[in-house]
Amino acid sequence: MPIKIAFISSEAYKKYIASILKNIDDIEIDFYIYQQHEEAVQLVKKIKGYDVIIVGGLIPYLHIQSSIKEFPCPCLHIEQDETSVATTLLSVLANKPYELSEIAIDVIDENFVHNVLNDLNYKGSTPYILQSTSETLYEQYMTLFNTKKIKLIITSVHPLYNQLIKENIPVLTMMDSKTATIQKLESIKAEVLLQKSNANRAAAGLVYCADKDFGLFLQLVKIIHARYKKTANNCYEIYTTTGSLQYMLQHKDLHELLNLFKQPYTIGFGYGENFTEAMKHAQEAIKFAKPNEIYLLNSLSELSGPYPNKHTMLSLQLQNSKIIEMSEKTKLSALSLAKIMAFIKERQSHQFTAQDLADYLHVTRRTAERSIKKLLEHNYIEVISSEMTYQKGRPRSVYTLKKFPE
Repeated sequence: MPIKIAFISSEAYKKYIASILKNIDDIEIDFYIYQQHEEAVQLVKKIKGYDVIIVGGLIPYLHIQSSIKEFPCPCLHIEQDETSVATTLLSVLANKPYELSEIAIDVIDENFVHNVLNDLNYKGSTPYILQSTSETLYEQYMTLFNTKKIKLIITSVHPLYNQLIKENIPVLTMMDSKTATIQKLESIKAEVLLQKSNANRAAAGLVYCADKDFGLFLQLVKIIHARYKKTANNCYEIYTTTGSLQYMLQHKDLHELLNLFKQPYTIGFGYGENFTEAMKHAQEAIKFAKPNEIYLLNSLSELSGPYPNKHTMLSLQLQNSKIIEMSEKTKLSALSLAKIMAFIKERQSHQFTAQDLADYLHVTRRTAERSIKKLLEHNYIEVISSEMTYQKGRPRSVYTLKKFPE
């Protein structure tokens, strides 16, 4: 089945891409054409039902970058590289009566030009090198041209090229290597096929929410195209695909929906090769979730959360040799150790008290103190000070990390 591509580009770049499509199998491309880079923002809003969005250049890509997370499919751009710079400069030297010192060229990275010239062992004068993303690129070119410092402009900015043509200014567009472009498109196709394969893998969730929020729970199920079943009072299992779930976790609508819940909820999601494995991961993930939080455990035992707020990734490689060694020494379970590692990693300071740990793990202070005692006995943590409490009793110890696996 062909990959469906929405391609945002200038008219000139469309013609170039269209000329090489016959060399690439199993893709379908629809073009969305802009006159100015800023128009890409409006064009992308019209795009639906594609496997990938490709933007023909960095500048229009930068215009839409802030909204990329809202897209239901990957959004990529054709990156400029040294190959296109080399192809262009060699063509100019071979066919045009110009010295490089009489040329100005704009690129994303000026090192592209320097590297090409070094590879050619070129010792002569170099061209003027400008930054393609500069807001004053046109003015810089015109200053150089009007002061007769240059005779030719080479630009990778297609709207600027069109403008200079209308003004009868000698200008060329950056020449792309067809072979390199085909390789880039083939690479994108392979990446999308892999993502589609992964997106269809199993995902499961365990949701605890109040009866009065059941209607909102059904909206959540609808967003991720899931099916559900009630397993206990206020507890639901849901089943979907990783692609649908990942899109929801990155979407702003999730935050808006969760804010409508009237009572606290906790949610754990899991990925797996099948729904049984995915649900096992969801059951582990929810153990980390505090009220109004979502955690996700993937098939690589990587835990991410809390969603929908800022989240981090923690590897829960429970079979890791260091974790196994710690578990054998302390007699704490690998999962308990992973939770404690997550707690320490989340704190800006590695200093904590038994009550801090108890609050994070949702256990009693006495239970937290038993875990701390075992870690102290084997020098994984140490006491650094004591602080007085406002209530009567002993000062409480403050602990810090001594040696813990990353």
